[in-house]
Amino acid sequence: LYGMGYFYSGLSLPPLVDDVKRFLDQMGSYNFTRPMFLNLPLYQTALNLTGQSDNVLGMFTAKTSEYYHQKYKWDGIIGLEIWWSYGMQIAFICDEIEIASAYADNLKRVGEKTCMLERVLYFEQVRA
Repeated sequence: LYGMGYFYSGLSLPPLVDDVKRFLDQMGSYNFTRPMFLNLPLYQTALNLTGQSDNVLGMFTAKTSEYYHQKYKWDGIIGLEIWWSYGMQIAFICDEIEIASAYADNLKRVGEKTCMLERVLYFEQVRA
């Protein structure tokens, strides 16, 4: 909750990068992989937006994400909608509307079961 609130606050992202990395490593050391995987998309997004990754649009393929996914054996499900949501937002910021639309389509498929639908609706309104 802290990370997401901080991300949308407009404050500088480097302190968030440090805090979330510490959290991810701590959760990994306790073998609490669920909270770790739920926060990994935020970490990767902050890395991408602060120029600390190879590709600003590379969410799943970034070295950091791959490291955590492989080390802690991500099941490909936990946090997936969060990946799509942040991916959609970054693509929209970068004016990559087709990529953002693909993420939005994925989020629409999961439907009203999640709170992510409101972000898709906002994206569609702004895009129009």
